[in-house]
Amino acid sequence: VIRTQYLLSHSRDREYISTFVVGVAVNAVVNIILIPVYGAIGAVIGTIAAESAMCGLQVFLVRAELDLGNYVRSVLPYFVLSLLLVAGVRLTAQLLNGDSLGDLLLLILEGLIIYVVGGLVYESCSGHKNMSPVVTTGLEKVKKQFQK
Repeated sequence: VIRTQYLLSHSRDREYISTFVVGVAVNAVVNIILIPVYGAIGAVIGTIAAESAMCGLQVFLVRAELDLGNYVRSVLPYFVLSLLLVAGVRLTAQLLNGDSLGDLLLLILEGLIIYVVGGLVYESCSGHKNMSPVVTTGLEKVKKQFQK
């Protein structure tokens, strides 16, 4: 987001390219070290390390211009909801102990319910309205489809 919405839109190509070069270098070093030992998992770790290095450097470069702490605080409740979603779905997946399409659909539905209901409860308590308009619009579209 910082790269696309800030660096590039403010013609800060030099910073973007430098973070990209750092990412390539980190990816190459980590891949050289980990792929011989861990194979594809090493490549995954290399990619995550490269993206993390790029993101960290981009955050560092814009720290004086953007109130990043405010952005982190605003998404923290949704991050907690995501953790609850993962915990709930994993627990249910262990209880189902199956791999059918029905089980998958149930897990998707459970995740959706946990996140949307949790988000709406948070928003009703906090006064923030990030999800409410999206959910309302989505429900209106579904309602219109059933009315056809």
